[in-house]
Amino acid sequence: MKDTEVIKRYNAIVERNERTKAKLRIKQNSANIGKCYRFENSYGCLERKTWWLYRRIIGVTEDGWPIVVEFQTDDDGKFSCRKDNYCMIMSVGNMSDCEEISVNVFKHEFRKQITTMRKKFMMMM
Repeated sequence: MKDTEVIKRYNAIVERNERTKAKLRIKQNSANIGKCYRFENSYGCLERKTWWLYRRIIGVTEDGWPIVVEFQTDDDGKFSCRKDNYCMIMSVGNMSDCEEISVNVFKHEFRKQITTMRKKFMMMM
């Protein structure tokens, strides 16, 4: 057997394996669509004060990775809100550091942070 044939067979096996894993991820992660979570965050710096990072799973990619919306206000008062189209950390089996919360709590915390940001902004005007 030629080296090129071996490589083609190997690549076919890897591709088949990746498709199988993606199907499993889609099945597992689709069960979490609509669920909300919060994490203690500090940007990985142990000397910083922690704050809550909120995430809601809104879908999965064709490879089965969660798509999330997230928001937070860090210890410096910086508010951020974004969509993450490839949130591997929210995949089934990787969520040991998170706490599941209700959609109502997620929405309440978002409104609270927006209200706080609005007040801070108005004070600067």
